Amino acid sequence: MWSNGRCGMIDPSMCDRYSAAISLRMVAVKSEVMHHQRVMTQRDMMRELFRRFGGDRAQVVEAYAEAERRGEVERVRDAHDMSADEYASRLFADGVEKSWIHR
Repeated sequence: MWSNGRCGMIDPSMCDRYSAAISLRMVAVKSEVMHHQRVMTQRDMMRELFRRFGGDRAQVVEAYAEAERRGEVERVRDAHDMSADEYASRLFADGVEKSWIHR
């Protein structure tokens, strides 16, 4: 048995290989977590903003458009020839009309 303090009781020749594999996995997990923290679904973002701004249409639409421009929410449909502000306004209206924004 070997003990080098860094990898515990393993063969020192394997220590760097294990450390490298663990480091790569940690980077992959961190990247995945950061992606999930940053990007929300359209409806989830709209619901969150609706709650945060008490349903104030102007504030919700403005905040949603800004979030889209920052890449915090991705457009799934209707991405052609529509500004972030126009899309946010239509999404807000759809949420109110179909009542999914209140869930």
